Amino acid sequence: MNHSDEINRHSRWRQQLTVKGHAPVSWKRMGGGKTRKRFPDKRVQAMKKIIATYAKLQGVRPFLDGPVVVTIVIYMLAPTSWSKKKRKLADEGLVVPIGQQTGDWDNHGKMVCDALNNGIGYTDDRQVFAAQVEKQYVMEKKDVGYFIMIERPLHWQKMVESGAYKDES
Repeated sequence: MNHSDEINRHSRWRQQLTVKGHAPVSWKRMGGGKTRKRFPDKRVQAMKKIIATYAKLQGVRPFLDGPVVVTIVIYMLAPTSWSKKKRKLADEGLVVPIGQQTGDWDNHGKMVCDALNNGIGYTDDRQVFAAQVEKQYVMEKKDVGYFIMIERPLHWQKMVESGAYKDES
């Protein structure tokens, strides 16, 4: 097998998509209570549909079986009320979104992983055995959104060769 065959084989094990121009939304527990009917958050449901649509448009094919690793980078708008100095630091990655208004990283990750369920990026998000979620500031509204990568584990080939999983790609 030559080098280009190796690269092409491994690119089948990696799916990427970018969602730009849509402000990130983190997963929220369904509203309601013990006596009221529970309902899903409308902004979360809308963002899940947007992510699923972008995935389809960008040619993401689902991993039907076996483990996947998900990497999510969330691009959030830096507050315009900040000083030029602080915005510059944020643009350089030296000030990161950890304030109350940015949401918890795990809730953002859960929402994205839920959006890729049901044959969009994988059959079920139970297949996600490792994930990395990072929040970053951007300076312009057009740049807010997500970068999402779904890939097989580094030792996927050995997992397939052992008979533990079948490589459907």
